[in-house]
Amino acid sequence: MNKSKIAIVLFFLILPVVIIVLAVNVFNQSVWMLLLAVLPSWSFSLFTILYDWWDKFHFWVSRISIYLRNKDVDWELRAEYQDFELDGKLDDIMHYLAKESPRAEYIINEESQKLIRMESFPLRLRISNEPFSSINSDTSANFLSVDTMPMNHTFRRAQKLVEHLSHLLEHISSMLDAAEQKYEIRIRFSGVNPYFGFYIQRVKLPNVTRFDCELSEQVGGFRNTVIISEKEIIIITNSISSLLTLARDYLSLASTPQRDFVHSG
Repeated sequence: MNKSKIAIVLFFLILPVVIIVLAVNVFNQSVWMLLLAVLPSWSFSLFTILYDWWDKFHFWVSRISIYLRNKDVDWELRAEYQDFELDGKLDDIMHYLAKESPRAEYIINEESQKLIRMESFPLRLRISNEPFSSINSDTSANFLSVDTMPMNHTFRRAQKLVEHLSHLLEHISSMLDAAEQKYEIRIRFSGVNPYFGFYIQRVKLPNVTRFDCELSEQVGGFRNTVIISEKEIIIITNSISSLLTLARDYLSLASTPQRDFVHSG
């Protein structure tokens, strides 16, 4: 039995005893004074054990703390598509984006690179015969990269923008004949990554010089990679639906990552 279960069992064993003692000695001032002296330290000990050893409680407290302080998060997203025929498709995509955001403004409008400022975020589109990342390369294919500039928003605002951006990327994907596609989102925290302490909760943070944890998260039949480090989370997937699910869960601290991670160092 782990410490969280032991703490919960002790709590529900001791609570009835405390209630009975108070009921019997309801007018005994010394009993109330003793209870008031012991209760704070007992409650704090219970809270500490639950926070350190019960995953759901850990993230529930972290989520409330972040939402109450309305903290900001830095994030950026990249999509990359491998397509054998991109002629004319970049212009079609730009026309679609302009329809979706009537106030959109072109910052760069070159043949192989476009930078458009949407109402909510800027998007950069680039075409190359070389992959921009580790996507499997085919020398006869072209590569289209769609990425945002690094942005800073509150957690709530970031969640809404990721949902909107996922909708755009889903439509862009339908306009292509992509042999392969890859999505990557980076989420950076102004303080310590709340997931960072989840994996090294028995080690004092000042004693940790470096820690990276790579998870394999399965969503909707797809295996996706999640990398946890001190300051950021990186989500890598081939599925736009998996990207939306994982990004939404991690941004809302609704996700409880798996204990069995692939690699750490």
